[in-house]
Amino acid sequence: MSREPTLVTLPDRAITADHEPASPARFVDVAASAEVAAARRRWSVPIDHLTRAGVERGVVVEPAKLALVFLGRQRLESWYPATTNRPHYWTRTQVAHLLDLDVPNVCAELRIIRPEVAVEVWLLIVSLQADGLLHTDSDDLDDLLAPLRCAGVDEHGRLADLDPFALHPIAGRCRCFEPTDTQIRLGLEARPTPIEPASRRAG
Repeated sequence: MSREPTLVTLPDRAITADHEPASPARFVDVAASAEVAAARRRWSVPIDHLTRAGVERGVVVEPAKLALVFLGRQRLESWYPATTNRPHYWTRTQVAHLLDLDVPNVCAELRIIRPEVAVEVWLLIVSLQADGLLHTDSDDLDDLLAPLRCAGVDEHGRLADLDPFALHPIAGRCRCFEPTDTQIRLGLEARPTPIEPASRRAG
């Protein structure tokens, strides 16, 4: 005698937030970032000083962006051992590195919508120079401002109304990532080794 198979039913389970798939983290504005807010508190004294200096120069800067620049500088120092015992030591390559690598990477790590910070970096550099705080091993001011000119900042700290692709030229089109003669002479940065063409290596 055949039997009908017994149907086993599972109790309904309420779907809670714990069982929902995690939604991807959203990118936030720099001013809404908790990490940037903490950086603003950590570096409140220099940020307040730079904000006042900007007002005196007629340059509008945002404290949150200045905090982001300080976070980028902190990351940059891990790549440049020469900065360890040299407060306010800046080179042309460091400025280019900060703009094109460190700040973008900090934004990616902290899920921040990347803002334009060239004006804030310009104000930091010219203020250190004006206050006599740039380390003596730093590059000349004109060399330090070269990457910022490439980013569209004029001599008054104003960002030119340029095409977005023109603001960050490919490194190979300028010398911003090349050490200056000053740094090579001091032995703090080395001239990059030219890459030999593959055809020449093969021969």
